[in-house]
Amino acid sequence: MQNKSILFIIVLPQTKRKECLKMGKSYLKQILTYINKVYDIGEKINTLKDKRVKSPVKVSTISFVVLFGFMLQIRSFNRLNHWIEKGKFKKVVPKKTKMPCIDSVRRFLADFDLHGLKNMHSHIVKTSIKNKVFRSGTVDGLKVAAIDGVELFESTKKCCNNCLTRVHKDEITHYFHRSVICSTVGSDPHLILGQEMLEPKRDGSNKDEGEVTGGKRLIKKLYKKFHHFADIIVSIRLLG
Repeated sequence: MQNKSILFIIVLPQTKRKECLKMGKSYLKQILTYINKVYDIGEKINTLKDKRVKSPVKVSTISFVVLFGFMLQIRSFNRLNHWIEKGKFKKVVPKKTKMPCIDSVRRFLADFDLHGLKNMHSHIVKTSIKNKVFRSGTVDGLKVAAIDGVELFESTKKCCNNCLTRVHKDEITHYFHRSVICSTVGSDPHLILGQEMLEPKRDGSNKDEGEVTGGKRLIKKLYKKFHHFADIIVSIRLLG
């Protein structure tokens, strides 16, 4: 069981998100034009590899549907399926484009091109920095980022070599994945800069890796990739 939670964000102004939620054709066209012009999203989506064996639905179409699902904060596959069945996405795709069913979306995401997605995310962050999105800072003129831990998965039956573990009072072992996330905080837009998975106990260690260790590793990786990405890094929970 490989963890596949990749954090991906488009730097979209809050006003544009609210307009897009109205699902008017002109608003959706405006959003597509914006993200394509600034972040080359259409071009980047077309570089994603399709690992499926012969499918009538293009990888770019499914990626587009999922991307808009994130942007519009659609919170479940059932809701996303409702939008697909109602044909709301057809307002912004070329005519005769074959739309996916929700089962196709699930299968596609189960074996997604994570390497390509990571490259897209890095491109978005680098473009945001290059375009000086945070030139005025996020809090009192300073670029502030926060690091916190988040649990991604838990099961008493399914596990993999990368699972963390804990034993409850009932002596049942729970398997889970946990990561630390770094994101800008303060004024909009809130940009997720990176994610680092915590490692399980290895080489004779009697406990899993903690958030402090994972947080330090994440900061080093972000600095290597983006250089000066923040003026202040807040990690109260990690230190407390």
